[in-house]
Amino acid sequence: MLTLDRLHEFWAIENANYDAVYPGVAALPPGGTVTDPTRLRTLQAALRRLEEPTLAAPVAAAQFGLNISGNVGRGQPNDPADIAALQDLLHVHWHLTNDAYNREHGAATSGGPLNETTLRETFAGITKLKRAAVAGTGKAGWTPLIRSDEAGPMGPGGQDRLADRTFSFGDFLIFVPTGATASLTNKVHVFFSAGGVIGADSHVEHHGLRGAADAHDWILFGVQGFPGMAFTISEDQVRQGLASVGRPAQIASVRMSAHSRGNGSMAATLRGRLFSPGLIDHVTVLDGSDFARSLTEGFRRSGVPPSKITADFVTTGPFPLRGVRSQGIDAAGIRALGYARLINDAVATGRVGTLPPAIASKVAALPLPPRGSFAASSPAPAGKINLNEFLRDPAHRAALRDLRGGERGVANVGQLASLMDSSPYAFVEWHNLLNINDESLPRSQWRSVSAGIYSHHLFVAEVGDDLFR
Repeated sequence: MLTLDRLHEFWAIENANYDAVYPGVAALPPGGTVTDPTRLRTLQAALRRLEEPTLAAPVAAAQFGLNISGNVGRGQPNDPADIAALQDLLHVHWHLTNDAYNREHGAATSGGPLNETTLRETFAGITKLKRAAVAGTGKAGWTPLIRSDEAGPMGPGGQDRLADRTFSFGDFLIFVPTGATASLTNKVHVFFSAGGVIGADSHVEHHGLRGAADAHDWILFGVQGFPGMAFTISEDQVRQGLASVGRPAQIASVRMSAHSRGNGSMAATLRGRLFSPGLIDHVTVLDGSDFARSLTEGFRRSGVPPSKITADFVTTGPFPLRGVRSQGIDAAGIRALGYARLINDAVATGRVGTLPPAIASKVAALPLPPRGSFAASSPAPAGKINLNEFLRDPAHRAALRDLRGGERGVANVGQLASLMDSSPYAFVEWHNLLNINDESLPRSQWRSVSAGIYSHHLFVAEVGDDLFR
């Protein structure tokens, strides 16, 4: 099933043929073999087309983050700058040897003809690149991972088990969860971030949103954020993005969520009525009550009633719109839990080795269930744990208090050296477990994150399942 989807994503199988073959392949049990002669012929033709040494510009962008002006390969426009960028990509993935890269990169930049004679190894590398990607071995994952539930066995692309279903479309992130691959229906969740949405240092990785989404069937679109700026996305852009990753250009329903200043972007999108009101299934405001005025106007213009709005808050207070389900989360408790989660994840991924005894003792004292176990709502849905009840449980009080020990307001992370073996807060900072700082720089140049910001930030990873359930 995954191979069929990948062939579609690489434009190796036409939409009509994909739609015809899909139901029969989807009906097979795991590990089942395709035996129907018609389906086999269609799949074999797709595999032959995959072998063609061509790469379409939209596929290059969606699958590899390679932004080129036109198609490349045999019989294609082959703009010299595009060929040079392609060769860099092939070289990184070892589909172009050092000798071949030096020889054919020179041809690409010399102004001469660019064809099968002058770019023989480059064109062969295109086929190798596509073949490896469809086989699931060609796409580099995000690294270092923050959330261990997004990790798998180490492979050629790293340990990011979700890499093959993680795409970029322009500045947007697209992640297709396992549940969505079993259907041609597109339920889309748009997350408006306070920061980046692509890569290991993105807020999508901070919050573990790919891991949260993967247990459900909502296709995740990520919209970037930046201080003082609003970034919008439209229904048409979502349709184009879906098509770029081989999905039908149709939307069944839309959910939206936003964290922190990402709520400004969500408000701008809603105020602009960039989605048909009838598509909007639910909206979640994550610590964004400081954007209440613009959000309320956006809800009004896009026809989103309070009954379809949830607001989870930690540091910004309740959402001041009657009828909105506004749910507060204990700020001190959630950041303590968040420290323990980050440290456990770092151990599970191998990012840190043996923990200092004091850190290990404090983390082990909190009986932390797997991520995805919590819900912000009360009462919690069946099979879930209400987050506040867990944080306020007297049995957890001492463990949560000890996890907050050693919190300091410092000018830089280097000033936490004396605490990094005893304070979970300092340990998280010292080991850059939220991927905030450039590890090539000395810790004296690392920006320190305040305890309050950790409260504001870390809760999203614990309620992420709510967004997609």
